[in-house]
Amino acid sequence: MSASAPPSQNSKAQTKNQSKRPFFKVEKFDGSTSLDTYLWTFHQLAEYMQWGEKDKFINLCTSFDGAAKQVLKEMPTGGTTKELKELLQTRFGTAKQAVSFEAQLHARHR
Repeated sequence: MSASAPPSQNSKAQTKNQSKRPFFKVEKFDGSTSLDTYLWTFHQLAEYMQWGEKDKFINLCTSFDGAAKQVLKEMPTGGTTKELKELLQTRFGTAKQAVSFEAQLHARHR
């Protein structure tokens, strides 16, 4: 039997770097839970994992499910994480909903 070649230095370095941080899966967001809580959790994970802008954008986009996934259709090509968060706030955020709920309540009183 022949002896297998030792792993390259590059693959050793990759394995060592991968073992520094545990693997975390970004939770799904479907619009049925608090957006503010979701974005806070996402921000904490992104900071811990030291994601750059592109990593944040891709991970945020792939975390959507259900109604939240429809937001991606409204994103312009080359959109940013900031633009995506603003769009989410418009659709699912509590600040924008408060104005809407107030208008609905006012309409009911008439």
